Amino acid sequence: MDKARRDKLFALLAKEGKQAELDAAAMGVLGLKNGGKPVPVMQVTAIEGKARADFNRVEKRKDEYVFFFDDDKDNPESGSIAFRAGANFKLIAAIEYSKGKWTKIPPRIAATLFAQQIEQWIHTVDAN
Repeated sequence: MDKARRDKLFALLAKEGKQAELDAAAMGVLGLKNGGKPVPVMQVTAIEGKARADFNRVEKRKDEYVFFFDDDKDNPESGSIAFRAGANFKLIAAIEYSKGKWTKIPPRIAATLFAQQIEQWIHTVDAN
């Protein structure tokens, strides 16, 4: 995502974002540890049909972001993916929720999935 679109996403987060907390266990697998407590974030959500995508800026951590995608927002057991990114949205790690647990996604597969997620956010940013 280019700088202009990142800036628009940050503006969208500032305008429409809400404080939220991300699950401690899932974030631990992603490498974001918070002493076993939920990770506080500022979050903006995009919903299309049953799919839900969240962009999260981790509070009190410079340049730490979590992108989350859920296939079916109404089903807590549906497949989900989360990506941890750093400065300039550089991918750090990725996890997926399947069969009741979060597991790491291998880096090469994660890079492809993350690129797809970023494309969805580009469309969201361009629509706003």
